[in-house]
Amino acid sequence: MSQGCSVLIVDDVKSACAALGAILRENGIEDIDICFDGESALERIVNQGLIYDAIFIDLHLKGMDGLELIHQLHTHHYRGAIVVVSALERKIIELTLEVVSDYNLRVLGALEKPFNYALVAFLVKRINLLQQNTQFSALNISRREFFSALKSDFLQCYFQPKISAENCRITGLECLIRMNIPGIGAIPAQQVVHTAEKYDFMEALTDAVLANALPGYLAFRKDYEHECHIAFNLSPLQLRNQFLPESLSEYLDYYAIRREEVMMEIAEHDEINDTAQMKNINRLRINGYKLSLDDYGSGCTNLRQLKKFPFNEIKLDALFVNGVSHDKCLQAMIRSIKQVSEEMGLQLVAEGVENANDYKCLNELGVNLFQGFLFCRPRPMDEITRWYRSWDKTILTSSKPAIRHHSSSL
Repeated sequence: MSQGCSVLIVDDVKSACAALGAILRENGIEDIDICFDGESALERIVNQGLIYDAIFIDLHLKGMDGLELIHQLHTHHYRGAIVVVSALERKIIELTLEVVSDYNLRVLGALEKPFNYALVAFLVKRINLLQQNTQFSALNISRREFFSALKSDFLQCYFQPKISAENCRITGLECLIRMNIPGIGAIPAQQVVHTAEKYDFMEALTDAVLANALPGYLAFRKDYEHECHIAFNLSPLQLRNQFLPESLSEYLDYYAIRREEVMMEIAEHDEINDTAQMKNINRLRINGYKLSLDDYGSGCTNLRQLKKFPFNEIKLDALFVNGVSHDKCLQAMIRSIKQVSEEMGLQLVAEGVENANDYKCLNELGVNLFQGFLFCRPRPMDEITRWYRSWDKTILTSSKPAIRHHSSSL
């Protein structure tokens, strides 16, 4: 929720501060501070230690300008989000975004004046999501209890299919972990990962997931007559493991699964900023694995930065998807992302699709693949197999893609 978010507006025009503050409040953000120059903003953050979830920074400030303020925030390791605000010509804004793209900052993008209400509302959603992604902490259980849970049947793999816009076929299955520990209950996947990181059990978690997921995928692949891949999520810590490609290959060799059948999904809100991570990303692609940028829009990767990485696909976060059928601003953003993805030869995936009207709109915008409750909820592999057989009969007996929205009840 946006209630807990705190925002700083840095702008020397009082009317602009008032206008932006009003839109932010209408979208649920109440904790708003204002600075009329860069020096006082830097004083609040660096010397007073005030923490903001996001800072809206106008470029044209008296004294220290907005670009220099952003540079100073980078120097002082500011960890919140940044939105570049300006009434200057588009070329200046674009160059600013180019300059700061290599900074270790969470730059969400640009907001031009006069303010577009829909765009501010969208930025608020992104700020909320960033805040939520930092709230997961490790489980309050002992090292031995967590290790026992990994070695027991408490860890389960569920799967959710990706559906082709072209022919409605299943093109892949994303593996999603679930953990349910007696006395504690169901645990979110992010919390499982944070606990594994806390106790240095990421390799054990990776082993448990692969051992759980690959036999089921192998059985599904034998039953399925078309090309299909399996996708796993990678955390930043896993990407720092120098033996990651070798560890994955051991399991794939054991089950005789080709590297080309495996997609590694890297969440966009996870930071990729060191040599070890970059090396592993490249080694995965060199060895034939596919790469997906997951949850695009929930973090701070911009389209320029995508060119650095050898991704095969981009997965639009649900915040781009939900309500897109009646949101012209979201539609314009997706058109832009689609154009860039085509130029880079990437597949564009919409995840979190729940509404038939949104699906129809996304289809018209050129999205290549779909994933979400509208088609199939995450299920254990035996249920996925039963669902697929019903789904396959449905698409074989109909020539109209629009029937897809009926499949969620299968």
